[in-house]
Amino acid sequence: MLQTKTVGGVDLAYNVVCKRKLWLYKKGIGMESESDRVLQGSILHESSYPRLDKKEILIDGAFKIDAIDGEFVREIKLSSKMVESDTMQMLFYLYQLFLRGINKKNFN
Repeated sequence: MLQTKTVGGVDLAYNVVCKRKLWLYKKGIGMESESDRVLQGSILHESSYPRLDKKEILIDGAFKIDAIDGEFVREIKLSSKMVESDTMQMLFYLYQLFLRGINKKNFN
């Protein structure tokens, strides 16, 4: 059976950060689940934007957006060190929303 290859925002971010990380991610191999940084990121993600009702929004079963606040798409990150990969991920989300007729902005 032929499998459809899909590219998501995380794929683009990992491609910028590390090609090996992308390859492992696409193969379902994740060795970060026990990482303290991943745990910190999860806690930050859960506690961010408490006043917003819409968080972790699944779009067409294809990708998730962390939050939408009015006209802005918000992506929650633990660090601002990976500007290029974070930008690629956000541009992907904005483009995908645009293709679906939803015009949003990046909150920067």
